[in-house]
Amino acid sequence: MTDILLAIIAAIAASASLVLLFVNRAPSALVAFFALWILNQSHYVAFAPGYILTWLVITLIIIALDMMNATAGHFSRTVVAYMLTGSIAGMLCGIAINPAGLIPGSAIGALLAFLAYTRTPAAAKLQFSSSAFIQYFCANGFRIVATTSMVGTLIAAVLARYNASVALNL
Repeated sequence: MTDILLAIIAAIAASASLVLLFVNRAPSALVAFFALWILNQSHYVAFAPGYILTWLVITLIIIALDMMNATAGHFSRTVVAYMLTGSIAGMLCGIAINPAGLIPGSAIGALLAFLAYTRTPAAAKLQFSSSAFIQYFCANGFRIVATTSMVGTLIAAVLARYNASVALNL
C-alpha cells in the first residue's frame, strides 16, 4: 500500500514539475528530482545511487544558475511551450528508440522547437540576437531538458517494470 502511495506522489510531482516550467524561476527541476527520489524509495524501481546523485548534482546546478540569472531579460510562456513540447516529443522518441536516448532526444527536441519558434512572427518581438539566442536557450533550455529527462526517466522506469522487452540500465 505504501509503494502505491509513493508511486502516486511521484506521478503527481512529475506532472507538477512540467507545469512549473511555465513559471519563471520556479523550482521545476527540484520537484522533478523529488519525484525521481520518491519513486526510488518505493519498491517499484531501484535506481543506482550514482544515478540519483548525478540528477541531484544537475538539479543543484540548475538552482544555482537560476539564482545567478536573477536579472534574466526575457521570459515567454509561448517559447517555453514550444520548447517543452519539443522536449517531450524528443524524449518520447528517444525512449521509443532506446531508453538511453531520452536525454539526447529531449535536448534535440527542445533545440528544434526553439529554432522553430524563432521563425515565427511572434519571435520578432523578443528581438533575439546571436548572443541572446544562446543565453535564452541555455537559461531556459537546460532546466526544460533536465526536467523532462527526469520525468522521462520515471516513465522509462515504469515501462521497464511492466514490460520485459524494455531494457533499462540505470
